[in-house]
Amino acid sequence: MRSLSHSYLDRAGEETRLVVETLLQVVPGTQIVAVVTNLTKPIPGFELEPLVGTDAERAFDSISERVRLQLTGEIPSVDSRAWSSR
Repeated sequence: MRSLSHSYLDRAGEETRLVVETLLQVVPGTQIVAVVTNLTKPIPGFELEPLVGTDAERAFDSISERVRLQLTGEIPSVDSRAWSSR
């Protein structure tokens, strides 16, 4: 099995940062942009600190915890089809 090269990881990390910067510029009122995983260690190349607005810190804590629980299967993920009938 091949291992990922550092240059590949660096490129992936840079592309992630560009996506974050783009989201902040094109989505008015963006308060939270973060990469959330269920891993205890960051993924090499993706060591991106969450960007959280001052008024969104409590929301970020709640949202990131829920995402982690969904990633581990401790709580079911939200089925987007359930929202389509509303």
